Amino acid sequence: MAVFVLRCWDEIAEPQPSIVAGYATPSPADIPDYEIGDRKNSFLASPCATSRSIHPSNASERAADPRQWNGHPPSMNRLRRAATAFCVALVCASGLHAGPPFLTDDPEPVDLNHWEFYVFGQGDRTAEAHTVTGPAVELNYGLAPNIQLHLVAPTMTVSAKEAGRTSGYGDTELGVKYRFLDETDSCPQVGLFPMAELATGSGARRLGNGRTWYRLPVWVQKSWGPWTTYGGGGVAFNSAPGQRTHDFEGWLVQRDLGQYLTLGTEVFRQGAETTGGRGFTVVNVGGYLKFTEDFNLLFSAGRSLSGERHTLWYLGLYWAGGPGRAAKK
Repeated sequence: MAVFVLRCWDEIAEPQPSIVAGYATPSPADIPDYEIGDRKNSFLASPCATSRSIHPSNASERAADPRQWNGHPPSMNRLRRAATAFCVALVCASGLHAGPPFLTDDPEPVDLNHWEFYVFGQGDRTAEAHTVTGPAVELNYGLAPNIQLHLVAPTMTVSAKEAGRTSGYGDTELGVKYRFLDETDSCPQVGLFPMAELATGSGARRLGNGRTWYRLPVWVQKSWGPWTTYGGGGVAFNSAPGQRTHDFEGWLVQRDLGQYLTLGTEVFRQGAETTGGRGFTVVNVGGYLKFTEDFNLLFSAGRSLSGERHTLWYLGLYWAGGPGRAAKK
């Protein structure tokens, strides 16, 4: 692993090929018959939120093709294959994970002047309450190279055994994603995704936190052929009465199954978010059904393995657009 990390930093110091959205720019002969762009998402409008979906990457195919390894000794080829096998085995052993429709996010921002739009619903059933977020909308916009603006505007319905049922607008999520390290054949892409959960929902009616709180995560991603894995973690800073600052981390592995379907699995862990509460670890399974490059159906479901009991689901529609996208159809 130490050799793998050193190799990444060696590549950073060397001149790199042209990079677009974290992938090496292909030659015309390398471009596949179809191309489905990456994207992101967000989880509930609650203290453990995020989401995303992933698609084929030409850079992944190049990394998996031995013809692209000219100039490297056989020992480096063996090291790359070993590192790939190790990362996939590590995530599979831990349970797997992802971003909309999952809880873990990724470091890849939307391309410059491009946008992503989601309409979604999601649920979280615990021993004490059932929270449904939706209809909700998410908007991501590529403000600058490697920088994305993020917005989630949710409505919520909360049903509790003792407090009854209440509905209304929840807390608004704002964020900025910044990728500071591009992906190469042997080095992952890395980015920050700080978010603020604005206290627009009523805390007294259980529709919001009652006070603005913040999350600061770091996400890492790497792809090999049809396989993509990403994950990371961070800290949620919450000073509202009864709430606690806590850590969160997750990891995902997913695979493209042909042109129209991607499936993945994640493991996500979160520390105790309330005074006297417990943390939890959940496993989610889900994916993306790709009707077209710019219109997908996202879905996932899962439950906790330890700690607080959570049963989760996500269902949403995804649209994307921007300069030049229509020409790719």
